[in-house]
Amino acid sequence: MSTTSKSMITWGGLYLLMLLSLITPMGLITIHLMMIPIVVLFVILDRIRFLLLYAGIVTILIVILGGTGFILALSSLFFLIPSVAMGMQYRKESSSGTVVTTGIIVLIAIMLLLLLFSSALGANITEEFSKMLKSDPTFMAMINNVVQSEEQIDSFIDIMRSMIPMMIIMIAVYYTLVTHWIGRKLLSRVWKPVPKLKPMKDWMLPKSMVWYYLIVVVLDMFLVINTGSVISVIVLNSLPLLTYAFALQAISFFFFVSDMKGWNRALPIVGIILLPFIPSLLAWIGVIDVAFALRKWAKEKSNPNP
Repeated sequence: MSTTSKSMITWGGLYLLMLLSLITPMGLITIHLMMIPIVVLFVILDRIRFLLLYAGIVTILIVILGGTGFILALSSLFFLIPSVAMGMQYRKESSSGTVVTTGIIVLIAIMLLLLLFSSALGANITEEFSKMLKSDPTFMAMINNVVQSEEQIDSFIDIMRSMIPMMIIMIAVYYTLVTHWIGRKLLSRVWKPVPKLKPMKDWMLPKSMVWYYLIVVVLDMFLVINTGSVISVIVLNSLPLLTYAFALQAISFFFFVSDMKGWNRALPIVGIILLPFIPSLLAWIGVIDVAFALRKWAKEKSNPNP
């Protein structure tokens, strides 16, 4: 048996087990890794064998579980499309940045299409989201410690509903990064070396994002925003995303300084630890790094001209 055939059986069997695990408590873990086997299989197999294997896995699911298997088979399509999109970029030997960007864009597009499809069928996603939050005892217990009246609870849930776009983006980024981080290592073993993402010390956001961030911060500070309005949705979703983007930019700067000075990584590690607690403060460091060429200044100060 060839190496490719062995890999096909191994990864195909693993993917089948992962799909079956979704109806068990193990699904809480495997749901985060569902794209990885598909990416590996698409890269190492030709398209005909990949399609035949996928069809075989789906058929086995339906035969074993009946209606439940059919639902799992349909659910697997959610992970199939972005996995194939990332796999195509790996096969083209695109840069890791291109692979990750492709995965994020395709995942966002799929989730938006699902929302549109659900709306076309008469389902109100935002209302269902509200009901889900209100029926979650853990969430409600946490909220009741912060707000007291029913009106305040409804207002808080309305804000959460307005932040659905941000959640979609965060889910897409999370799944894509996890898939690339693990998938790259696996593909480097069973296929060919796959390059890493650019080192964090070299990350740099576009300068235009500084203006976006400043505009959103000003809107958040000085405008009275009505929940449900277009401007409120923009601010509620943009502010946390941009804040964490620039906070990560600050961490990148810390890595840059540590590397330039030859220090250990204590500074960026402390920054990562503090990130959940002071994201806004770190974000402003990131803004300064991008807007005022902080790295160029640091290099000149570290290596002054004689």
